[in-house]
Amino acid sequence: MDFFKVAAYNFFQKSLYDRIFYVPFWECPYECSFCCVDSLPGKPPLKIDAGEEKLLELIDKLYEIKKKPIQLHVYGGEPMLKPSYMEHIARLSVDNFKISRFYLYSTLRAGDIFPIVKAAGKNKIRIIVNPSTANDKVRDTMGRLNGIAEWYKNATVFPTGRAKQGSPSYRKSLIESIVPKSFPGRACFANISGMLVNGAHGTVHLCCLPQSPVVGTIDEKTDVILQRYRITLKSWYREILLKMRKDKISHACSVCQSLSDWNTKLRPNVSYLDSLPEGTPLTPELVGFYPVKELHLADR
Repeated sequence: MDFFKVAAYNFFQKSLYDRIFYVPFWECPYECSFCCVDSLPGKPPLKIDAGEEKLLELIDKLYEIKKKPIQLHVYGGEPMLKPSYMEHIARLSVDNFKISRFYLYSTLRAGDIFPIVKAAGKNKIRIIVNPSTANDKVRDTMGRLNGIAEWYKNATVFPTGRAKQGSPSYRKSLIESIVPKSFPGRACFANISGMLVNGAHGTVHLCCLPQSPVVGTIDEKTDVILQRYRITLKSWYREILLKMRKDKISHACSVCQSLSDWNTKLRPNVSYLDSLPEGTPLTPELVGFYPVKELHLADR
């Protein structure tokens, strides 16, 4: 049911506002070819919970908009490299009635998942595992987590990170070959994704991919971030579509990939947003990327 709802919202470009993504760190020992964020081992953040306060504030605001609990999606990096912090997030999800469910994306190769499941309760947590990363041990664990864990299913391969267009691991999906650019599966999905709180780098992004536009920093007022987020959602889809058509780009995510100098190992020493007056509406020309790179969008 959720699949059809999400597809319909994406097709009509109606924003869901019912979910938010959180990445406390990007460290990961694996180099999966499909990885959409190119998560390589890097320097851990000084504070693993640096983005947590802003995350909770944004959940409060989204709850005010939707008048119902919000989904919390946590990924990385490999979240299970820090199981004690994931257990903390599980307890936090239980204690916060504004969080409907805690979705944890993991390979299940590291750490012990069962204390986290116990902390959250089987009705509060869902664990998402990409079948491409599974070994016999993981498949056994998945069996023991029946009804709690599920295999990740997506009709597209995100053409970002190690799977970006032009890289050896990139493979064009069937959807990219037959579905029009404006249809779900190829179109920008920021309106259904929910924003990303990137605690490791202190930024908030338009959608779950860190290659997407930065709409704020964790040190800014939450109302300012939410205002930029909502304004940018209304315009970014059209800009992405124009650039896809102009430059013959196959997938919407590839546009953000081409405009972004995203690197999980680096942190900028200057933020583009610092130069903007508080509350400035971010038009496509003003939307900053991480790190900032000049946009070359199609003429309007």
